[in-house]
Amino acid sequence: MKKMAFRFLCVALAFCLTLSVAACSQPAAPAAPSSAPAVSSAPAAPAPSAPPAQQGPTKIRIFNRVNAEVGFENNPVINAIAAATNTIIEYDAPPINNFAEKLTLLMASGDLPDLVYNWGMDANYEKWSEEGLFIPLNGLVEAYPNINKNVTKEMWQAATVPNTGKFHAVPRPNRVNHWGFVVNEAWLRKLNLKAPETIDDFRAVCDAFATKDPDGNGKADTFAFTTAGGTRGERYIASAFNWLTETGYPDTDGNFVIAEKRSGYVPYMTFLREAYSKKWMDQEFFTNKVYADTEAFKQNRVGFHQSHETGAGDNDGEKLLDASFNPPLKNANGERNNPYGPPTWGCWTITNACKNIPKALEFIDFGHSEEGAALYILGVKGVHYNSFDFATRALDRTIEQQKELAKWTSSYCSMSFAFGGDHLVPEVPVMPGATEKFLKEVANYKAVTKDVPLPVIKVPSMDKVGKDNPDMITKRTEMETKYVVGEIDEAAFKKFLETEYFPLYEAAEKDMQAAVAKALGK
Repeated sequence: MKKMAFRFLCVALAFCLTLSVAACSQPAAPAAPSSAPAVSSAPAAPAPSAPPAQQGPTKIRIFNRVNAEVGFENNPVINAIAAATNTIIEYDAPPINNFAEKLTLLMASGDLPDLVYNWGMDANYEKWSEEGLFIPLNGLVEAYPNINKNVTKEMWQAATVPNTGKFHAVPRPNRVNHWGFVVNEAWLRKLNLKAPETIDDFRAVCDAFATKDPDGNGKADTFAFTTAGGTRGERYIASAFNWLTETGYPDTDGNFVIAEKRSGYVPYMTFLREAYSKKWMDQEFFTNKVYADTEAFKQNRVGFHQSHETGAGDNDGEKLLDASFNPPLKNANGERNNPYGPPTWGCWTITNACKNIPKALEFIDFGHSEEGAALYILGVKGVHYNSFDFATRALDRTIEQQKELAKWTSSYCSMSFAFGGDHLVPEVPVMPGATEKFLKEVANYKAVTKDVPLPVIKVPSMDKVGKDNPDMITKRTEMETKYVVGEIDEAAFKKFLETEYFPLYEAAEKDMQAAVAKALGK
């Protein structure tokens, strides 16, 4: 994939002289704010030495995943951000669907940019932090008011790496996502069906979508669904079996065990096996990358895809006039649950290659300000919108302006995607007539689905099992796939789990149970 890069130098000399002194001096760090957890188990990070004062803007190299349709040559939005922050921005933006692979290659390359977007505070984030590739930020971020106003204590906890005792990233705030599914309403109408509520409803609709030519082209070329990658990602289906993988979410008996021991795990995999054998599910699902289900839906190849209200309103856009956003399938007790941890959407890290850490933090802090948020998410005033009131979220913008904005920025570009727990503007379809319909669907979701907040649980021994046994994690994924596609039977699948997989996690599972009990005050 060809690398896209651009540079912007968009500052007047007087503006440069005003900001360069502040940008190139190390800010004093006051006492830790209430939102940033105090950490005493590890020594404080040494303050980076301030680079010498400079007359021109600072170069900031950024690596981030961004929609493929966003162009970066002569980008007016990034140009305006560069001017406002006294920077030259050099942007590397691989497409979303292979961002993970590109990120892994980047981190192993030895040629790191200043800022790297990490998809989540996951095992890779912790590994690269432990290796010193992402610098610790305790004692540094406290001087930046916009960051500390916007990032909560729970978010800092989620970003804390157990083995260093420090957070190595600025979390990217989001609102709580409400996960469900989008279904093709045109297909439902043609087949005289309704959006499913239970797993049995889902079976009936899947069979019809796969066998009764819902697109009317006379060909047997449609599937009910595909996956967002692998066998584990379909939350709206897995919830029917009460199989939710989040740590801190109990099994049906109230006990806390690893995801593969939960009572709904094998039944969920067995349903996927049924769906595969009956060709309700895409037969090449195991080659999918992230968002493959959304792309297949837009191409009219599948009738369902997983989404939350932000993705449904933003990504599907005009298609939502003939599609609907729905809550997850009910479990055996008739419940729909939406568990969530601290609402973040990845994080921004500063690498050990950064020569001006204060400036990098200042740049991130700008993205957490009202001015920065408006630029990143709404674009240039007078060009991409007419007016905006941050307090009320009142936005005056035409459809044409919103479509023009999509050429230059997206939600992925922002340093922060939520302020005060909610997005800057609601993500709704841009086509007239779709907005009211979509908002009713979101309201229905919230009326019938229970949000379940989960504590932040960090279990180093659990992560260590995966790090020490990568071949076993790979084998587990392979065995799941083999079971779903019919290469092994249920007995062989369970034998692998019970004799090879579960024993690895016995000690770590006890640590997890203790951590959950402590977090829940038990």
